[in-house]
Amino acid sequence: MPGPMSRLLVALVSALLSIVPRARADAPWWREAIAPGPRPVGFASRWLLDRSRTYRCEIDGVRLYGDTKSPRPVLVNMWYPAEARPSATPMQHGDYLSIGADEPSLRPLTDALVAYERRVLSGELAKKDPRKDPLLEEHLSRALALPTLAVRDATPSTGPFPLVIYHGGAGSSFEDNAALCELLASHGFVVMGSAFMSADGVDFNVDAFGGSVGDIEFLIRHAATLAFVNWSRIGLGGHSFGAQGALAFCARPGTAIDAVVSLDTTQDYHTLADPRWDMLRISVKDGLEHIKQRVLMVAAPYAVFDLADSMSHAARTYVTLPGLRHNDFIAQGLMRRVVNGDPESSRLARQYGAVNSAVLSFFRGALLDDQAAVSALRAESSNPPDGTGRRTEIVPAGASAADPWNPNGGAIPTPRQIRRIFREQGAAPAVRALEIARTADTEHPALNPNFAFAVLLEASASDRADDCLALHRYYLSHGVDAAAHARALADMMERIDPGSSFGAVCAALLGLLDPLPE
Repeated sequence: MPGPMSRLLVALVSALLSIVPRARADAPWWREAIAPGPRPVGFASRWLLDRSRTYRCEIDGVRLYGDTKSPRPVLVNMWYPAEARPSATPMQHGDYLSIGADEPSLRPLTDALVAYERRVLSGELAKKDPRKDPLLEEHLSRALALPTLAVRDATPSTGPFPLVIYHGGAGSSFEDNAALCELLASHGFVVMGSAFMSADGVDFNVDAFGGSVGDIEFLIRHAATLAFVNWSRIGLGGHSFGAQGALAFCARPGTAIDAVVSLDTTQDYHTLADPRWDMLRISVKDGLEHIKQRVLMVAAPYAVFDLADSMSHAARTYVTLPGLRHNDFIAQGLMRRVVNGDPESSRLARQYGAVNSAVLSFFRGALLDDQAAVSALRAESSNPPDGTGRRTEIVPAGASAADPWNPNGGAIPTPRQIRRIFREQGAAPAVRALEIARTADTEHPALNPNFAFAVLLEASASDRADDCLALHRYYLSHGVDAAAHARALADMMERIDPGSSFGAVCAALLGLLDPLPE
């Protein structure tokens, strides 16, 4: 029987083990979604000054940085393949918010940015209004303590490795998709991100069409100074407004980007007749001849990809997945469910993993010339969806629409094919295709009210009143009310942007549909 000293020794060892940081097996927190690659991952964060631009930040009357001649500070967050250090402890997610600057003049700015990031993250984690969520602080603490794959300031591997720049969306926090950045680094990419602060300095929201352009160019120039980065192979990716900015950046002449990934721009579900994305539409339209990069678009199954179809100089890949809300295309959606103990977290992990798997395969093919990855994406385009419902469509350069649907081929028409039928052949053939789709799947994405609204708005803008009415009647007979959807969207936009042109196009559509003529 152990004596008192033996029991004391066991107790001491147990106590010591309880405070030893978790082993690599516990990292990363997103492992259930997709297995990380074979390479250790390092992370480094620093502030650099872009002396080619000026910046002054004053928020709510408090000057945080600069005057008329102060250089623009750029936060450089970098994930990279690292040398193995078996004893190294991976960061916790909260360590991504450790972005303090050595330069005293930057500290008020960095402190305010960290506070902003915490507020954004808190809001994204809340089950409801953050001000009324009694468990919010507990959930925030859990999120900040989640183990990552990255070791801070680890020694970079020799490389050189291709570069990927990642841009978050409007109202985002700069670490909102760190899981994807870690994953890519574990497979041999250097990933750079930033806060992409608005150029006017009035808030910390991202500035995808303004200051972001200069920040992306600055990150590329900085990458060119790093021996382990192959900056001649560059990918650019983003989510939401950041995805819009990435596409607009590629429409600029002389861009160094070789491949671009768009995660749920929000425009994907609407046609070019919808004016809410005119800034993006004009930016892309004015530079269509420059968009020759490989393009990956990822969205929900009812996407029409009208803007992407216009990029006919580029080879494009369209991937759709069901069951994802807007923020579920990035890590923050999964993180919210994990820290809240949501029983849906395992299902969402599979879907988020499928998003990242597509992004990884795309970048491996485009930037590493991995023909196996290219072949895998192509093979998926000719096979039915896997268990996640992921569909892949390969759109070669020169194509500007979905492939025609063959009614005798046995395949169920896709939403994009049904839209093409409606545009080119009218309502009657489109209704027949819709009925085939509905019979095969009562939750077919072409029955989504967003899709119905998009195709009807497009037809209304083309003065196709009879087609609009016929298709609307079919949708109503199956419980899909595009008119109600239009009213709700118009009311919301009027609150956000009174007098916008979107209200006028909705009014024209509702003039046809509401009330429905006998």
